[in-house]
Amino acid sequence: MKKLILITVYFFTVTIFAQKQANIWYFGQNAGLDFSTTPPTPLTDGQLNTDEGCSSFSDKDGNLLFYSDGIRIFNKNHVLMTFTDGSPADNLGGNPSSTQSGMIIPRPGSDTIYYLFTVGTNFVPNGITSNPGFNFYTIDMSRNGGLGEIVDGPVNLAVDPFSTLDISTIWSEKVTAVKGNECDTFWVISFAQGDFYSFKVDVNGVDVAGVVVSPVNFSTTDKRGYLQVSPNGQYIAFADYRAGQQNIIGSAQLFNFDNQTGIVSPNPITLIGENENESPYGVAFSQQSNKLYVSTYNGTNSVYQFDLTNTNIPSTRSLINSKQGFRGGLQLGPDGKIYASVPNSNFLDVIDNPNDDANNVNYINDAIFLNGRRTAQGLPPFISSLLLPVEIRDVATNEILNNQNIQYCIGESVEISSEAITGTNIQYEWTFDDGISSSVVSTQPTLTLNNLNTSNSGTYSLVITLIDDCNNATNLEGSFNIGIFEPASASPVSDINFCDTDGDGFHSFDFQNDINPIVLGSLDPNQFEVYYFLNQSDADNNSVPSALNNPYTNATPFPNNQDIFVRVQNKDAPNACYAITQFTLSITALPSPSQPTDYEVCDDVANGGDTDGFYNDFLLSTKDSEVLGGLDPTLFNVSYHTTLSGAQTDNATNAIDKNNPYRNATINEQTIYVRIENVANTNCFTASDPATAFMPFRLVVNPLPVIANNPAQINQCDTDSDLTTNINLTQAEISISNNHTNETFQYYPTQADAIADTAQIADPVSHSASDGDSVWVRTISNQGCFRISRLDITISFAGDVAYNEEFTTCDDFLDADGNDTINNDDRDGIANFDISPAIDDIKSLFDPTIRNDLDVLFFETEADRDAVINQIPDPANYRNTNIPASTQQSIFVKIINRINNDCTGLGEFFIRVLPLPEFEITTPQIVCLNSPSFIEAEMPDGTYTYEWRRNGVIDTSSTSETLDITQGGTYEVTAINTTTNCTRTRRIIVSESIIATLTEDDVTIIDDSTNNSITIDNSNNNLGIGDYEFALQDESNNIIRDFQDTPMFESLNGGVYTILVRDKNGCGVAELEVSVLEFPKYFTPNNDGVNDIWVVKGASTTFYPQSSIHIFDRYGNPITEIAIDGQGWDGLYNGKVLPSNDYWFNIELTDRNGNKINRKGHFSLLRK
Repeated sequence: MKKLILITVYFFTVTIFAQKQANIWYFGQNAGLDFSTTPPTPLTDGQLNTDEGCSSFSDKDGNLLFYSDGIRIFNKNHVLMTFTDGSPADNLGGNPSSTQSGMIIPRPGSDTIYYLFTVGTNFVPNGITSNPGFNFYTIDMSRNGGLGEIVDGPVNLAVDPFSTLDISTIWSEKVTAVKGNECDTFWVISFAQGDFYSFKVDVNGVDVAGVVVSPVNFSTTDKRGYLQVSPNGQYIAFADYRAGQQNIIGSAQLFNFDNQTGIVSPNPITLIGENENESPYGVAFSQQSNKLYVSTYNGTNSVYQFDLTNTNIPSTRSLINSKQGFRGGLQLGPDGKIYASVPNSNFLDVIDNPNDDANNVNYINDAIFLNGRRTAQGLPPFISSLLLPVEIRDVATNEILNNQNIQYCIGESVEISSEAITGTNIQYEWTFDDGISSSVVSTQPTLTLNNLNTSNSGTYSLVITLIDDCNNATNLEGSFNIGIFEPASASPVSDINFCDTDGDGFHSFDFQNDINPIVLGSLDPNQFEVYYFLNQSDADNNSVPSALNNPYTNATPFPNNQDIFVRVQNKDAPNACYAITQFTLSITALPSPSQPTDYEVCDDVANGGDTDGFYNDFLLSTKDSEVLGGLDPTLFNVSYHTTLSGAQTDNATNAIDKNNPYRNATINEQTIYVRIENVANTNCFTASDPATAFMPFRLVVNPLPVIANNPAQINQCDTDSDLTTNINLTQAEISISNNHTNETFQYYPTQADAIADTAQIADPVSHSASDGDSVWVRTISNQGCFRISRLDITISFAGDVAYNEEFTTCDDFLDADGNDTINNDDRDGIANFDISPAIDDIKSLFDPTIRNDLDVLFFETEADRDAVINQIPDPANYRNTNIPASTQQSIFVKIINRINNDCTGLGEFFIRVLPLPEFEITTPQIVCLNSPSFIEAEMPDGTYTYEWRRNGVIDTSSTSETLDITQGGTYEVTAINTTTNCTRTRRIIVSESIIATLTEDDVTIIDDSTNNSITIDNSNNNLGIGDYEFALQDESNNIIRDFQDTPMFESLNGGVYTILVRDKNGCGVAELEVSVLEFPKYFTPNNDGVNDIWVVKGASTTFYPQSSIHIFDRYGNPITEIAIDGQGWDGLYNGKVLPSNDYWFNIELTDRNGNKINRKGHFSLLRK
């Protein structure tokens, strides 16, 4: 058995690849790798410090030739290469900020001539020509002592072959290359807007004139992102980065490529669309060209896989890895792994097995340490076909083994062969390296290894030398590792049939402790591990995530049979050396029966009469359904036993034949033990046990009732002399049986009906009968056993009792049932009565010698009294029916002599519910402390006496319906009907308020300002306890600001105002006159009636008893003095009109409190 294993730890061995020109990489911040070892060795001698673009190339033996960032070329000594004129190669047409700044191509047929193709970028420093486009340089490695020189270039390839225009500025940052289908050819491919450009390189050099232009149905203005051609030359992957300041509209496209003609198919397959919020950057094909990987960036660095073998490639998109980091490139290495760069890291990530399906891909973060150097965005591109080794396959499975670690078990045999090779002089050499020495083990196309053992572990390499179809001497190489391990075996495991004792259908199974030792047998548990699966597929595929946890609890309850597949595997080779066995796990339900009731029958006359306590016809199978309850009868057996030990032993010991009649073995009753067992597992059973919840049941033979009098007698009184009435037959039960309180009775018109249980009297409580009639009675015990007897009827006549009293009570505030609920009503005419005194009153009408033998019964209707049903049960607490208040209700009386049920008398008395006083109130109310008021009981329906209370204290000042009040509080008024003593109380809530007390101290005035205002201070209720609103009135008594809640008025002109403070509760309006000063800034004395006079607004002798107002010209000369209550200044001086100018004032005012105000300023006289 063999399996390809993904090893995440690299073993250091020397490996030779078929095409070693891609062995040396330089990239990032002076980082590098040497792929002549596995894993590759980090290099620290590189001179590149590049954000993105880089390229390098080695000779056929893997020795470095030169490398470049697209602007500079360094030789193998890490020194700048020169042109033939000696100038340094430090200003080439690429750019370190170009995605793929360079691609190196050897000229076919030459060992010394190489071409460096460069692509530029628009992201260049100021002062440098933007985007030099697509160019190539010729390098001759025979020059400068084998260090090489640039002998030609740059040659501009960014030329439209149809218009001959230079299109460098629109050229992309993309370049890729692959071997052509013709001998000794390569195709170098680049892109500009909507066209691919393919240049053939052959023994004649670069065919510039023969460029193949392939217009495609795709275009982009963003030049960033990788371009790669698959190793087999069939596909081109295109990363369109397109990410701006706000928009991420990149895409990934897949084109078909013809490596014969260089033509790119016009219609791509969109792998990632523009509306998916992704910016694809890196692309890389697997070595077998069957998988494509795309790296994207949208704030997170993500890598996706696409399966190129699927007919719907976009649908196979699978996320392989996602991590924090900027955009980064992908590149297939000569070892068949794909390397991923995430910028500013000391490591490269690795896709270890890129040919595999996505769910098996092993992505290793931080796999290759760069020995202190750091990554950037780019990795060096190579001719993709260089990375296509000779395929080595397992003949039996046809699996490709290249660069894999393969595992086999001891004793296996294997055949390994290369792919079919065409050419001449083909020679094969298989070598084996066990880490100590290396030797040739075969020179045949197929390597056969028989009866493998641990000595066969090591590295196998194949070198094929031949003359290929192009007559070139060619080496094809490939290698793989083999490990040999101890085989596994799986000992058989017996099926498990578990009885579930807790009844939930689930159980926790410890397979590791219970099964592992069995299945491992003699295998070492330290070397071999065991997994358990629910299906063969998961076991075969070693789907460890699907393996059962230990302990394992079954997923579905009983009934449940599960096949468990057991996989035993070598820990070191789990996918190669394993064995599988299986067993069935059955979980049977421990029966959870229902407790059966006793099997009860009535004694009969068979075998000894109906009092012997035996019964011959017990059929126990009739108890099965009761025992099973909801259990499925097809899954469980029920048996019955005479002993507990028999039931606990099996279904036959001391068992009773449940399908045939059975006679109890002991008189009156016998204990029966039940066993219920699972059909699938008879050891999974429950037996009835007196010590458990499931107890045995009894066979019970119940006795028949004992009749005290046969026939029995019943007497009934009639209300008239016809001796026909409705009679309550149940009153005779006390005479029929001495155990009547524990028995039930059924009545029939004839004995035959009683025997046949037909024509039963439907209403024995009100049975129509005549004097001398008889009925037949079934007396039935609590166990349902009965005897039949006769009841004779005697009917006699009795008169009324002279008792007609009336009981009264006031209506109550409860619901109809006497409960305190939301349905309470004190107008429904329903209340509680104590009518029990009527009992003694009525008994007192009879002879004292029989009073103690009398029962006095009360009924709501005459019919109930005649039938002696619906008796009022508690006369001391009787609640009448819904009769309107003040309406008289009858209570019907029946007096019975307990000794002989003779009619002693009938009677009737009365009850009446008295209504409560009715009146209305208004609540809540306000009392103004500045204006006393009154409250009253409104619209009374009668003349009543009133009682008033304030806050619970009686107010004796009034007994009428009105009460004078001067303060707030909680008032209660009670109306009293002095005739019935019925009362009603209602509550009035009275709140206090008062007119505002407003003084100048409560007012703040801001005047002579840009925003004159008046503010009334009502903090701490200093105006009073009322709820106030505020208004403002001018000198003409016009309301200029209507009532508002805010005690502030702004943007006022100068003048005299009246503040109005109104109590919202109606307790009055307080007023206060105030002055707001304003000194006008100008006036226009043109006799138009507007601003013709300059006067101080808001100033008067009322507010300022003393004043001095002087006006001056701009030079300080006095013009006039005006009185505070005068008309003001009209702009004249000694009768002469003064011109427009600025004039000055000096004003001194003294208010009523002696406070002085001095203002100086100027204003304008304007004449228009």
